[in-house]
Amino acid sequence: MFEYTDIKTAPAALGPYSQAVMAGNTLYAS
Repeated sequence: MFEYTDIKTAPAALGPYSQAVMAGNTLYAS
């Protein structure tokens, strides 16, 4: 299961991207 997250105080993305995705025990952040 994937969990998408974003930080409200971070600058907005230029496209439809999420700042991080949690997949199981692994966090993918951009």
